[in-house]
Amino acid sequence: MVSIVSKDRCPKCAELGKDTKGDNLVSYSDGHSYCYGCGYTLSSSTRKLSNFINNNSQPPPVKHKVFLPSDCTFEYPISALEWVGQYEVKTGYLLRNRVMWSPSKERLIFPIIGGEEDYLAYVGRNFNLSDGKPKWVGYGDLKNTYHLIGESKGTLVLCEDIISAIKLSSITQAMPIFGNHIGIERWKRIFKIVSREVQCIIWLDPDMRVKSLREGALGASIGLDTRVVFSDKDPKEHTYNEIKEILNV
Repeated sequence: MVSIVSKDRCPKCAELGKDTKGDNLVSYSDGHSYCYGCGYTLSSSTRKLSNFINNNSQPPPVKHKVFLPSDCTFEYPISALEWVGQYEVKTGYLLRNRVMWSPSKERLIFPIIGGEEDYLAYVGRNFNLSDGKPKWVGYGDLKNTYHLIGESKGTLVLCEDIISAIKLSSITQAMPIFGNHIGIERWKRIFKIVSREVQCIIWLDPDMRVKSLREGALGASIGLDTRVVFSDKDPKEHTYNEIKEILNV
């Protein structure tokens, strides 16, 4: 599992007189660092060599990483394509988001990939419900994973599930929160990631209206432009035209 170990001032931002708070450059337990301000990346190999030279000590041990099932493939069974097809999600969207199929697990695998092609986490949708296993399974620190999908067009939609996020991403940028809780710590990170001109839209499931309002108020309390939308269905169950009308984008 990859986790955050420190936050420092980004050297590239510092050259421009930015990142005065000194926390844009986030370092992860696998050794790589990424600046959420300018995109500057420091590889794990460079980090380990620097640590060794500067500290005259052995590089830090590598913690357990997230690995996908070994038989993952981009060849999808009909059952999986029919399932995503009911939400108007075509094969191209699966390939674009590097969604895979595990024959041994009988799951669609939705990976979340870090800056160095490392798998930070993944969620899997089970297609063999007779085995007694849950419909959805998740691996990795999903609560602290920020998976932004699509191009920002002035809005970022926070939704509950990965399929909704993939569908929304064809219209605007979206981020699955893998549940219905955002919370102040996640809002603080989003504050650092998104531009101040971006409006954060909370679109949770129909039974989460009170929760949505609370989360929207929490995001607004730290200076984000937030908006809550309500509908009688999950985002993925709406047509693309309905989504555009609901979001007004």
